[in-house]
Amino acid sequence: MEFKGNEIKAGIIIIAAVLALGIFLVAMFGVRFDRDTKPYRVYLDYVGGITEGTLVKYRGLNVGQVIELILPDAQQHQIGLLIEVQKDTPVRNDSRAFITSISLMSEQHLEISSGSPEAEILPPGSVIPSKEVLSFAQMAEMMTELGDQVQVLIARTSDLFNDQNRARLASIMGGSDTLLRDLRGPALASMNSLQEMSHQLAAVGANLTALTDTSDGNITRVLANLERGTAGMQQLMGEFKATLSQLRATMSANDRNLGEIVENFQVTSQNMEEFSRMIKAQPWLLVRKAAPPERKIK
Repeated sequence: MEFKGNEIKAGIIIIAAVLALGIFLVAMFGVRFDRDTKPYRVYLDYVGGITEGTLVKYRGLNVGQVIELILPDAQQHQIGLLIEVQKDTPVRNDSRAFITSISLMSEQHLEISSGSPEAEILPPGSVIPSKEVLSFAQMAEMMTELGDQVQVLIARTSDLFNDQNRARLASIMGGSDTLLRDLRGPALASMNSLQEMSHQLAAVGANLTALTDTSDGNITRVLANLERGTAGMQQLMGEFKATLSQLRATMSANDRNLGEIVENFQVTSQNMEEFSRMIKAQPWLLVRKAAPPERKIK
């Protein structure tokens, strides 16, 4: 079968186009046919700009793509992403996945951080911990809301400074000028009085300084006398403590004797009490040894 020249040219163009498409896919999506891949899952609250085939980068390097988007269910309320990355990509336990873009005009992609070198490699099929990063769309939405609030604030400010309120403000400012003019004289007098008082206080301070310098020697002598008196009191307290210790020792040594003395004193007291009763009953014992003879009744 013979081919015409146009058919050969068309075939060459088709083959070149297929090769160019393959090179484009490799360049854009990081498709590598000489390397194996491993799957991971990522769960996020917001996946704006992420579709099947979106690039997955590791520290800015193309390492894979998004294979599937999984809608939330009863067990998982976040949106799931099934991704595939190159088998030699060191995804670690403390790596984090987040959505970002290189510039304002570039497309969103899934970025994976490196994590710490000492962390273990995350097994294939595991869930990569994620973190939420505000996208430009979310920031634009927040700026829109902020713009609406600013417009409301401007409108309320305009209402506040309407003609009636401006007239009132002008009246208040005029009254304030009048009040300031009326208070200028008393205020100046008060300032002069304060200045004179400050001069007097400065003079008093100078006198106190001079008095302090003059009394410095007397204060020093008084402090020296107080120190000597304190030393004497300490010595006296020491002697008193020593005397008290000796007294306690003496009392301890004479404790038995003191008991005998107290017992003798009690016996003496009893004898004196008995002697008193005898004297009261027989007072003649004080002048005679025997009782007086009985009187005979005639």
